[in-house]
Amino acid sequence: ESINDSGSTLELSCRQLTDSDIPVLVNFLQSNPSITHLDVRVNKLTNVGAIKLAKATGLLAICAPENQISNDGAAALARCHNLEELYLARNPIGDPGAVSYTHLT
Repeated sequence: ESINDSGSTLELSCRQLTDSDIPVLVNFLQSNPSITHLDVRVNKLTNVGAIKLAKATGLLAICAPENQISNDGAAALARCHNLEELYLARNPIGDPGAVSYTHLT
């Protein structure tokens, strides 16, 4: 794991993370409110993990391309209260999932 110099970004790309890892990650994020940006690209997350990740409060940005997140997971992440940026490229998301987060940048 890597946290940037400002302490605001947690970088966990290419770590083979699965849905079962997300509850621990959510607890860590809740214990470290200075982390506002999460990078989990190129892992093995599905809708199950995305829905669990959506419970992490305080995140402003989630970068999660190249996982297995589809419509339900995209919609759950888009409903995160403070979220301003959501990047889900190269996930199997159809039109309904994409529409759910068009209000984000």
